[in-house]
Amino acid sequence: MIAYFCKKKEGRFWAKTDLFCPLFVPFLRISIPAEYPAFALRRRVKWLEKRGIRRYIADRELFPPKALEVYGLKEVDPLPLCRAKAAQLALALLPQAPYLCRVSIGGERVDQTAIALAEALCPQVGTLYLDFDRGGEDLAFHLRTAFGAAPQPPGRAPHLAVELSQREPLGEKTLRLWGEPDLLGLSLTVPGGLPGRPDPLRHLTILWESGRCALSQISVCPAGEETGNP
Repeated sequence: MIAYFCKKKEGRFWAKTDLFCPLFVPFLRISIPAEYPAFALRRRVKWLEKRGIRRYIADRELFPPKALEVYGLKEVDPLPLCRAKAAQLALALLPQAPYLCRVSIGGERVDQTAIALAEALCPQVGTLYLDFDRGGEDLAFHLRTAFGAAPQPPGRAPHLAVELSQREPLGEKTLRLWGEPDLLGLSLTVPGGLPGRPDPLRHLTILWESGRCALSQISVCPAGEETGNP
C-alpha cells in the first residue's frame, strides 16, 4: 500500500486517515493541516512504517518532491515510466516533422534506456547526435548496422536534447530524464484520464508498476490534461 498525503480542509491540529482507492489502487490517505508540526509528521511516518508502508505520494501544496524522504519514506518515482516512454515524449516535443529535426541523446554511459531510445528515434529523425561518456561508439556502430544511418557526435544545436544524466545543455530545449524529470509541459495519461488527485504522473506510475496498466495504453498529453478534463 502507498501513503497519500493531502491537505486537510477542516480542522487545525489532527490528521485524518482513511482508505482511498482511485482506479482500484489502494492508498492510505493521510489528510493533514497545512501547519502540521514536524514532530507529529515524524510520528505519523513511524506509524506508517510499522504497518509496512514505505512509499508515498504527496500533494505539492504540502511538500516539494522527496521532502519526506528525510523521515524514511520514499516517494514514488515517475522516472522509470518517463524513461520507458522517452521516444514518444521526444517526438511529441519536436517543433516540426521528425525527419527535419536534429535530436541529441546524452548521458554518462549507454544503458538499455539509451539503446531503446536511439533505436526508436534513429529511423525517424533527420539527424541523431550521440553524446555519451562511455559506450557511444558501440551504440553508433549498432545503429549503422541496424538502420544504415550514421549517428554523429554533437554538431549544430539540436532541436531537442534528451538528457539521461546531468549534462551541459546542447540546445535551448532539453527533455530531462534524470533526477526529477522535466517533461517540458507534457505528461502521460491513460484512456479516460486519471483522477485529479493524487499526483497523476505518480499515480500512473503505480498503475504501471502493479500491472494494472500496460505501457501500450499510456499516451503523451499536455500537462494538466491527464485527468481528461482540460
